[in-house]
Amino acid sequence: MAGLLTARVLADGFEEVTVIERDSPSDEPGVRRGVPQGRHVHLLKETGRATLEDLLPGYGEELLSAGGLMIDMLSDFVAYQKGSVLVPGPTRIPAYFATRPLFERIVAGEIPSHAVYEDETAYAFLDVNPLAPGHTLVIPKEPYERLDKVPPSVAGDLFAAIAELAPAIEAAVAAPGGLIAAHNGAAAGQEVPHLHWHIVPRFEDDGAGAIHALFDGVEMDDEELAATAAEIREHQ
Repeated sequence: MAGLLTARVLADGFEEVTVIERDSPSDEPGVRRGVPQGRHVHLLKETGRATLEDLLPGYGEELLSAGGLMIDMLSDFVAYQKGSVLVPGPTRIPAYFATRPLFERIVAGEIPSHAVYEDETAYAFLDVNPLAPGHTLVIPKEPYERLDKVPPSVAGDLFAAIAELAPAIEAAVAAPGGLIAAHNGAAAGQEVPHLHWHIVPRFEDDGAGAIHALFDGVEMDDEELAATAAEIREHQ
């Protein structure tokens, strides 16, 4: 990992960077002989993920799509340190579990990332576990956790990219429509603390239904709607 990431940093200033590995390359993913600890499950903490995300936009999404897990540091597993079990409880600090070969293969680019768009602000690639043909993820190159953290100028560039991509994706897969959505916060289903948008082509009888099918719905009279609208205006 150190050599691969060093090569990534050096690549910004050199035309070619060569990484010399101890072990011979293999077409099959697996533990390398020179990495005896490679058989252990590895943990990537949030600072490490953010650093990797900065160097390799989309790393977190690719890791989870390829089978990695995101867990809470203390509520999702038992932590034993210095002879004592740490008191379990939510920390809101995510960490990532995966095999070392999986971490390495994504950094090395051995797990395909099929890019469809890139500019100074945004990067878009096909989801490796698509909900439909052409399912695309659009991310800002800078790591923002939620939409309210995104500067207005960056948000404008991102939505311009989405507006350009959506019709191109639909045309490419002959889809009559599409769904554009983002999970903004854990309560909304966000698993990776790097805001991203899904562009999912929709087809007749694809079984997904409308967004209203996801919720039971609530009843609000005109007075309640007016009060909610006033609260929204106040918080802008």
